Amino acid sequence: MTGKEYKSITQEVECPAGSKIVVYHPAQLEAMDRKNQQKIERIRNRDLNFYFVLSKDRRGVLEPQTIARLFYLATFLHSNDSILRYDDGTAIKRAEMAKLMGLSNSTLDSFLKEVVGRYIFRQPDGSMAISADFFRGQMAGHIKQGIDNSYQKIFIKSLRELYHQTPASKHRYLGYLFLLLPFINFEYNVLCWNADEKDINEIRPMSLSDFCRAIGYDDNGGRNAQKLVNAYSKLKFTFRGKEMDVCAYLDNVTTGKKYFVVNPDVIYRGHDRRKVEAFGVFFPRKARTKKLIKMG
Repeated sequence: MTGKEYKSITQEVECPAGSKIVVYHPAQLEAMDRKNQQKIERIRNRDLNFYFVLSKDRRGVLEPQTIARLFYLATFLHSNDSILRYDDGTAIKRAEMAKLMGLSNSTLDSFLKEVVGRYIFRQPDGSMAISADFFRGQMAGHIKQGIDNSYQKIFIKSLRELYHQTPASKHRYLGYLFLLLPFINFEYNVLCWNADEKDINEIRPMSLSDFCRAIGYDDNGGRNAQKLVNAYSKLKFTFRGKEMDVCAYLDNVTTGKKYFVVNPDVIYRGHDRRKVEAFGVFFPRKARTKKLIKMG
């Protein structure tokens, strides 16, 4: 059926009269599994809800804490326009943003100074619009037709929970991940140099030093790198009543490779979350130090 070779077995089976035996070819079982997983993904996506964002390298364009706050605000986009709105459709006004974003007035002023006129636009009626760097429904047609695959899915409920549980002083750590969207592998959510690679064995992961250099973090010759890992180990969000890690730094003791993995309930554009969950780090939240025995 597919050119792939399968072993055959012969087995006698006793069944009551009138029974019906159905035998599936392994390729059929694989197709059934894929179809079932696609259904699971659709349900999971609908439960979390998501928006599309262009997978651009934004380093040097915005401060990391600023990009984190923009990504949070984009969770208030609706599919019909670019106006930021509450879930009931009411437009968000400037005077409400400090409370909404959990920021002091002075921090909000600094944020708006950086983004207004570039990414956030004040409307004559007092509402706020966000730029086309962030999308929702209008991207769907392009993606379905294969016109534009340069996007990631950001999951709204998870990101809001994560944002609200992260102190404003730590927003930069969320921002570092969003700045590096083009380096998050589509299927495995690993920070790497070949994001479109589908074979886990061929992925070229970013080392911790690579990650530090990519985000402009001074690792002090490697001595501060563990501090960065520790900072990420404290970032969490709640999903279905469980406290979850947002990411993890993992050591595959078999291959010697190390992987920085992002939770697929925050960012994911792949087809099968099991590929990420196989790393065994997110459900539920476990010890800070994790090692992998075998992957593949």
